[in-house]
Amino acid sequence: MDYCDLNAIPEILLELTHLTLLSLEHNNLTEIPEEIGNLVNHDFLWRDYNNLEHLPKTLIKLKMPANICLLNNKIKSLPKVLKESNLSIVY
Repeated sequence: MDYCDLNAIPEILLELTHLTLLSLEHNNLTEIPEEIGNLVNHDFLWRDYNNLEHLPKTLIKLKMPANICLLNNKIKSLPKVLKESNLSIVY
Protein backbone atom coordinates (compact mmCIF):
# COMPACT_ATOMS: atom_id res chain seq x y z
CA MET A 1 0.00 0.00 0.00
CA ASP A 2 2.82 2.34 -0.88
CA TYR A 3 2.07 5.77 -2.35
CA CYS A 4 -1.64 5.67 -1.35
CA ASP A 5 -1.71 9.02 0.45
CA LEU A 6 -2.89 7.30 3.65
CA ASN A 7 -3.23 9.32 6.86
CA ALA A 8 -3.90 6.23 8.97
CA ILE A 9 -3.45 2.49 8.71
CA PRO A 10 -6.76 0.97 7.58
CA GLU A 11 -8.31 -0.95 10.49
CA ILE A 12 -8.93 -4.01 8.33
CA LEU A 13 -5.17 -4.48 7.93
CA LEU A 14 -4.79 -4.74 11.70
CA GLU A 15 -7.13 -7.74 11.68
CA LEU A 16 -5.02 -9.75 9.23
CA THR A 17 -3.10 -11.67 11.88
CA HIS A 18 -1.47 -14.02 9.35
CA LEU A 19 0.00 -11.16 7.34
CA THR A 20 3.80 -11.45 7.20
CA LEU A 21 4.75 -8.32 5.26
CA LEU A 22 3.18 -4.89 5.29
CA SER A 23 4.64 -2.00 3.35
CA LEU A 24 3.16 1.47 3.79
CA GLU A 25 5.97 3.60 2.41
CA HIS A 26 5.52 7.12 1.05
CA ASN A 27 2.23 7.91 2.78
CA ASN A 28 1.22 10.53 5.35
CA LEU A 29 1.10 8.31 8.43
CA THR A 30 1.63 10.16 11.69
CA GLU A 31 1.23 7.21 14.05
CA ILE A 32 1.22 3.44 14.24
CA PRO A 33 -1.72 2.21 16.32
CA GLU A 34 -1.18 -0.03 19.36
CA GLU A 35 -3.12 -2.77 17.53
CA ILE A 36 -0.08 -3.34 15.29
CA GLY A 37 0.98 -5.77 18.01
CA ASN A 38 -1.85 -8.07 16.88
CA LEU A 39 0.10 -8.84 13.70
CA VAL A 40 2.28 -11.36 15.51
CA ASN A 41 3.36 -13.16 12.30
CA HIS A 42 4.98 -10.06 10.82
CA ASP A 43 8.52 -10.54 9.55
CA PHE A 44 8.83 -7.24 7.70
CA LEU A 45 7.23 -3.88 8.42
CA TRP A 46 8.09 -0.96 6.16
CA ARG A 47 7.01 2.57 7.04
CA ASP A 48 9.68 4.64 5.30
CA TYR A 49 8.87 8.18 4.15
CA ASN A 50 5.98 9.03 6.44
CA ASN A 51 5.55 11.49 9.32
CA LEU A 52 5.90 9.10 12.26
CA GLU A 53 7.15 10.62 15.51
CA HIS A 54 7.02 7.65 17.88
CA LEU A 55 6.44 3.90 17.96
CA PRO A 56 4.01 1.87 20.06
CA LYS A 57 5.50 -0.50 22.61
CA THR A 58 3.26 -3.25 21.21
CA LEU A 59 5.75 -3.73 18.37
CA ILE A 60 7.52 -6.02 20.83
CA LYS A 61 4.81 -8.61 20.10
CA LEU A 62 5.95 -9.02 16.48
CA LYS A 63 7.60 -12.24 15.40
CA MET A 64 11.28 -12.29 16.27
CA PRO A 65 13.47 -11.33 14.61
CA ALA A 66 11.27 -8.82 12.82
CA ASN A 67 12.73 -6.25 10.46
CA ILE A 68 11.24 -2.78 10.79
CA CYS A 69 12.27 0.01 8.45
CA LEU A 70 11.34 3.56 9.41
CA LEU A 71 13.71 5.73 7.41
CA ASN A 72 12.82 9.34 6.68
CA ASN A 73 10.32 9.83 9.47
CA LYS A 74 10.40 12.14 12.49
CA ILE A 75 11.36 9.50 15.07
CA LYS A 76 13.97 10.81 17.49
CA SER A 77 14.26 7.80 19.81
CA LEU A 78 12.83 4.36 20.48
CA PRO A 79 10.94 3.23 23.58
CA LYS A 80 13.27 1.42 25.99
CA VAL A 81 11.44 -1.89 25.58
CA LEU A 82 12.08 -1.77 21.82
CA LYS A 83 15.75 -0.83 22.24
CA GLU A 84 16.25 -3.89 24.42
CA SER A 85 14.41 -6.27 22.10
CA ASN A 86 15.68 -8.49 19.28
CA LEU A 87 13.78 -6.43 16.73
CA SER A 88 15.84 -5.06 13.87
CA ILE A 89 14.72 -1.44 13.67
CA VAL A 90 16.21 1.04 11.23
CA TYR A 91 15.09 4.66 11.68
